[in-house]
Amino acid sequence: RKPVNVDISSVKATMPWPGTPHKVRIFESDNNPTALVVEYKCKEQEQEFKKLRAKGATWDYNNDYTPHFTLSYDIGDYDWRGLNNSLDYFDGISIIDYYAESLQPDKVYGDE
Repeated sequence: RKPVNVDISSVKATMPWPGTPHKVRIFESDNNPTALVVEYKCKEQEQEFKKLRAKGATWDYNNDYTPHFTLSYDIGDYDWRGLNNSLDYFDGISIIDYYAESLQPDKVYGDE
């Protein structure tokens, strides 16, 4: 993996970005098999992801990128399926901040 330089100030100047929640689901991963997320559409965030990938940024989760926010990293046996009906209560969301961190290829997450 190689570092990718990101000019965050130019990106932040275009914020806030509007987002439209569209789906509640379990985000399956090895680390969090019961993480509950809300997926949303955000054209600006998706475009920023594509720009970073074009510059050489890596992505560990296949070619799909799904903007989302996490409601819970472990919902246990909670029956979450009815939550999709509550998305009607959202007028939308605003993405108000952006950050980047240096690549730490030797870091093992979960050992903090």
